[in-house]
Amino acid sequence: MNTPISPAPRLDDPTLADCVEMLARYQRLVDRDRPALVALGGCCRDETVFCLGNGPSLARQDPRLLTGSNVIATNHGHRFLRGVAPRRHWNLVTDTVRLSEVAPELEVSRQPTFHAPYRLTAEWLELAERHPMFHVLPTTQYVRWTPAGWELAARDTPLCAFRLPDELEHCGFSVIFAAIELAVHFGARTIVLLGVDMDYGGPQSHFAPGVVHLNAHYNYDTHARSAFVHFRRVLETRGIRLLNATDGGRVDTLERISLADAVTLSELRAAKANILKNTHELTMWRAQALVAQVPAGRPVVLWGANSLSVAVGDLLAERGVKPYAVVDRCAGEAETPAAFASRLATEPPSLPPFYVVCSRTARDAIIADLTQAGVNGVENVAVLPDFPPLGAA
Repeated sequence: MNTPISPAPRLDDPTLADCVEMLARYQRLVDRDRPALVALGGCCRDETVFCLGNGPSLARQDPRLLTGSNVIATNHGHRFLRGVAPRRHWNLVTDTVRLSEVAPELEVSRQPTFHAPYRLTAEWLELAERHPMFHVLPTTQYVRWTPAGWELAARDTPLCAFRLPDELEHCGFSVIFAAIELAVHFGARTIVLLGVDMDYGGPQSHFAPGVVHLNAHYNYDTHARSAFVHFRRVLETRGIRLLNATDGGRVDTLERISLADAVTLSELRAAKANILKNTHELTMWRAQALVAQVPAGRPVVLWGANSLSVAVGDLLAERGVKPYAVVDRCAGEAETPAAFASRLATEPPSLPPFYVVCSRTARDAIIADLTQAGVNGVENVAVLPDFPPLGAA
């Protein structure tokens, strides 16, 4: 029995011209949305981002726990967040069929929806061009010949290079990997997967009623497991944790964590980041107060090899001033009082040094240390005012 042979492709086939036109339209959309994508780089720096799958296990989770969190919801995942107020919320769709399913709901959403088409079609382009809240991600589309004619489609790879905003790579034959790539672009320090069951053998394949699984041949071990291993290893080298808060499921290559614990971890990280931010701001305020006391033209000696001394040095550098010395009892990269006294005696500056120390309370002890080491004439000192004791009038 002879097998029918598909007609050979012809360069003048009109569908090939259609593909070329669709590529041009797609590139215009990518160029249109690239500035917004670039601007989002680092928007969740050092924070936690939750990536929502659509597995039936989501029905057993409490969406209210994601209040105040950063969330990327894939496909129908936005339904899980109804009535919830995340801190930041994006939608993501990569399958053309799924886009046609969710478009009526996402068209009226206030949250941006990212699209990275696995298969580029005229219908997909019409949706992407029509709705301003749909943001197109750059992917490499390949022209290929099939028995049905020419078509445009991406290629799947388990070896992602994390090249956003330049390119999103399709991995593991699942939208969840695109969500992880997006979270990395956002600067996440911890990425938590939720509802990523990867198990389609039960009576229900999705948490949302009426949603059916589109790929009957999909198998976690064959299509996705190696991609999860690769993603975990690469992200570990970047200091990024990839955790799995899914209740059950097939994914066995990632560290498990409960949703409640993942949210607590996120809140602790946010609190720590806020403390560090406030500490930095206080340090800069103290440094500015000290530098304001430094007279022009005098050699400057910084006391203490610490963050405040570094901040003072940076501010002085902006004024074109290089400290004459950094002195600290513990030495390290600084000079000890004795070493500084020796250099001051053998290589004295043209003008008496001006000393910058951290507080008025510490000034007397520092002057005593310098004097004991043989430094004379420590009279010109910049200090911060001491805060009054608690309870003082």
